Amino acid sequence: MAWTVVDVVDDARTTAELLGPDGSVVLAASPTRTIPTVLLYPGRSGGGEAATPAQVEPRPLVVWMNGLGGRATAEDPLLLALYEAGYVVAAPNIPEIAEPVAHPGGYVHQPADVSAVIDALSAPGGGVPDGLAAVVDTERIGVVGHSIGGSGVYGAAFHDCCRDERISAAAVFAAPRIDFDGGGFRFSGVPLLIIHGSVDLVIAPEQSEMVRNEAEDAVLAILNDADHFQPVYGLDRPDVLVLTEELLRAFLDVHVAGTASPDDFTIVLETYSDRISAR
Repeated sequence: MAWTVVDVVDDARTTAELLGPDGSVVLAASPTRTIPTVLLYPGRSGGGEAATPAQVEPRPLVVWMNGLGGRATAEDPLLLALYEAGYVVAAPNIPEIAEPVAHPGGYVHQPADVSAVIDALSAPGGGVPDGLAAVVDTERIGVVGHSIGGSGVYGAAFHDCCRDERISAAAVFAAPRIDFDGGGFRFSGVPLLIIHGSVDLVIAPEQSEMVRNEAEDAVLAILNDADHFQPVYGLDRPDVLVLTEELLRAFLDVHVAGTASPDDFTIVLETYSDRISAR
């Protein structure tokens, strides 16, 4: 595995200044928008940091969106699992959402940031490793997000304001449905997996149930006795992380990579039927 952090620059959008509680500048204004993005991809000579992309068959792409105050790294277990499953992984650290700013109003920028990252990996430039476009199959793209990052996924995949038609499938972990300006949600056309812990005290499972009730092609998996963070980071419950890795991989393999059948995903759900309530 190779990894790097690149600045994806969107010259068509600006960045507004944000002030902290003490009045200090926590995010500087800019006439452009810069999105620091962690990339995991197959590299030459054993990989490592900033290695040259290997000459391999194009891999499907997964764009990962962190929750409020999170900051993606190349060591995040779920990102590593996605890479090991055969995906190129791009994890943009949204300037307003990521640590140290953690401004919830920044969720509105996420869908366009997803599209900017996909654009950069479709025709690399501005710091993206040379040759990476040849490794990314832009006909097979999944977006995945946790908490408010999942709200951004809902926008990028399903909202009139900013729906990116290149997205093949979407998955969210415990995400609130928050509206965007410019139309409304249409939960159709893109397969959706929703994962939520049954004892989540940050985002109530009812938020995910509401989306599931509106969606045409969705599966809601409620994980028994899991909280808000265990399905993504494991923490004191590595067994929960293993479960969600299998669920997510099976779903993406069906709807993004095209390397599995719907029956394979059903088998995973049935294997963990004593720990998952699915519908």
